[in-house]
Order: sequence, then structure tokens, then C-alpha cells
Amino acid sequence: MFTGPAAAGRHGGVATALLVLVFGLAGSARAAFVTNWSSSQAYPAARVSPVDYPRFYAVFLAGWRDVAMRDDGWVDLAASLGAAPGDSLCAMVRALAQVDSAQVLRLDLAASGAVRLFLNGGLVPPARGTGGYDLSLRPGRNEILLKVYSAPGGWGFRVDADRPLPPPRRVVGACRAAWETPATFLTPESVLHDAGRGVLYVSSFDNQYEQRDRPTGYISRLGLDGVLLDAQWITGLRAPCGMAIRGDRLFVAVREGVAEIDIPGGAVAALHPIPDAVFLNDVAIDAQGRIYVSDTRPSLAPPAVSVWRLSGQDFTPWLIDADVGRANGLLVVGDELLVGSTQGGCLKAVNLESRAVRTVISLGAGVVDGLRSDGRGGVLVSLWEGQLFHLDADGRLTELLDFLPAQRNTADFEYLPDRRLLLVPTFLANTVAAFEVAP
Repeated sequence: MFTGPAAAGRHGGVATALLVLVFGLAGSARAAFVTNWSSSQAYPAARVSPVDYPRFYAVFLAGWRDVAMRDDGWVDLAASLGAAPGDSLCAMVRALAQVDSAQVLRLDLAASGAVRLFLNGGLVPPARGTGGYDLSLRPGRNEILLKVYSAPGGWGFRVDADRPLPPPRRVVGACRAAWETPATFLTPESVLHDAGRGVLYVSSFDNQYEQRDRPTGYISRLGLDGVLLDAQWITGLRAPCGMAIRGDRLFVAVREGVAEIDIPGGAVAALHPIPDAVFLNDVAIDAQGRIYVSDTRPSLAPPAVSVWRLSGQDFTPWLIDADVGRANGLLVVGDELLVGSTQGGCLKAVNLESRAVRTVISLGAGVVDGLRSDGRGGVLVSLWEGQLFHLDADGRLTELLDFLPAQRNTADFEYLPDRRLLLVPTFLANTVAAFEVAP
């Protein structure tokens, strides 16, 4: 069984502080500057909410770049972004930390204008007076994101920590490009390997499905060498996403419910409706043949269903979002269902019988999309925004692939352990990209 570690004004009421220097870390000496910052592009301040974490498209399209820090720890965003500070700009900046156990990181923050701090997608108020923060880091990857507003006196910031910020684990060159299809798909969302037939199924979501007057999503058949076998094998699906196979049937999450496809016949055999669903996303099947489907709905009116389970011919509520918010990727491992929880940026594990929930690892923030076994007791997990990670059986998290700087998605991927072949649906790029993964 997979274990892992235990688990009002111009800026919306944010008061502007000009060159406020608040250091000291509650009486202790500064231990380290936070240095590994990357910045988004510059935005008009009026477009940026000071209290809401940016939506996933905003993160994906932000144009992240590394920014330089002066010897005194100050990050001059005006110089880094090539923009006059004035008093009407905002940039998002972020740093990542990875820890093996829960701990509190103490920060002091100075900025030339208004600033707001988010930890793992949640807004954090100062805890120790102006500029002082106590951040509760979770085991795994943690994201510190600042929204930094410019002011007439400058546009910059500086962050002190009570100890050096442990960087994320990365393996550069872990994934070597093998092949990539032409951009012939229609927003490919998921790839699934049919081992018995030696083919790949690719679901084309159609990112513009809400503007269509008819269902335009489809399933394609693709060879393991990237050759397109059947461009539109199954058509007429409304925004198909995740898929799973049971015998001769392929189950696909669509907007209305779960489509059951007869594989030998190449046709939709049944539709299992889920009338109260909002955004059905991924499908998983346990050893007893029970089918689970995630519902990535916003948690606006809890309790809302986050995972459904097929009982007879009908899907019934199985898990509510009070336990796992904004459920996305699903994977059955032993007696647990692993669930990517976008609300909070965590990987959760749910016991299939008791439904007890535990946190496996923190991924920081982002849409926790694809989940696959590595064939050796660990899992691979992706963030839709462009990263893919390996979590080994001992709970060590390592980044293997980062598509975010190139603005390419890593959606619901497939992994073939015997071939060490990673197959990534690139979503907005409309391709499937294959990579050979190093041992």
C-alpha cells in the first residue's frame, strides 16, 4: 500500500506603505533572504484582486521569469520587468519551498507599496504586526506567492526568513523527448493505455464546448509510436475528460455523467447520468469493479459531492468536499483512492471502505490533474499548469518536468512503467507529447 508522509482605495482596501522596512523576526537576527523568486508579467493594478488567489489560467499565462535580487535582499520589480513603477501596476511573485515535515517558517516582509501574501493558495494575514508572518509549511512542496503593487516611491520588496528556504527537489533532464504528434487534437485532456489492445485513447475536451450548439468532443485512437490510428473513433461527446477501462468497456467522464463505450463495437453503449454534477473530471475503477468519478466543482455551498461512485446503474454520492475540495485526478492504490485536491493543492488518500481521509503530500498550489502508478510503489502526479512530479514509496517528492515556462500544459497523462514512457496531453497545444523517463 502506498503510504507517503503523514499527513479601500485603489488596491481594494489594501493600505499602501511606502518603503516600509520591518525586519527583526520578532527580536531574532535575520537568518536568510528569500532569494528564489520568479515573477509574472506586469498587470494594471485595477485588474488584480488583492484578496483572491489567481485562477489557474492566470497562473498558466503569467509569463513567469526569474528575477534578480540585490545584495541587500531587495527585489526591484521595475528594473526586472522594465516598467516604470508609478502607482498603478501589480506583479505576482512566488518562491517554492520543500520540507519533509510540518513546520513553521517565520518571515518578515518589506515592500514599497501594497502587498499581499498567499501560502499554498490561501491568503495569509500578518501574525506579528506589520510585515511579520508565521507560515505553517506542510510536508512536501509549498508555494509562497506575493501580489506586489507599485507606488510612486518605487516597486519592489524584500523578504527575510528565520532560516534558509529549502528548495524543491528537481531532476534536470529526467524526461527525454521521444515523439510528439501534430497539433491535430481538440484540447486533449486525457490519455489512457489499453494494454490488451496495444493502443492509446485520447479524449479531446474542446475547450470551447460551452459555446457550441452540439457536443463536439471525441475520443481518438493513437499508436504507442505516436501514429494516429483513428482521429475520431467516438464522437458526439460533451467535453470528455478522464477515462478508465473495465473489461471491454471504456468509461469516460462527460458533462452529463459517465459515458460507457463498447470498445469492440466502437460505440457508446450507455450513459450513466449524474444530474447534480457540476464538472465531472476523472474516472477510476477499484479491484471490485466499482467506478468512481470526481467532480471538480467550486466549494461554494458545502457540503457538495466531490466523488461519486457507481452503485448498480446509478451514481451516488461517495465523498463530500468538506473532506476533499475540488477533487480532480483519481487513482486506486491498494485499499485507498488517491484524489488530487485542487482546493489546497494536496494529494489525498481515501480508504475505500471507511472513507477515512488523510493527506499524502502537499504540491503547493495548482490543479492536481493526472495520477498514475510508477510500477514500483510510488506515483506520478501532474499539475495542469505544467509540472509533473514523482512521489516515491517513501514519500519523497521530486519534480521531473516543468512545462510552465513554455506555457504548455501537463493534463491527465498516461505512464507505461515497463517502457518508462510518459504520454502527456498538452491541452491548449493540441498535441500528445511522449517522453522517456530516466530511472
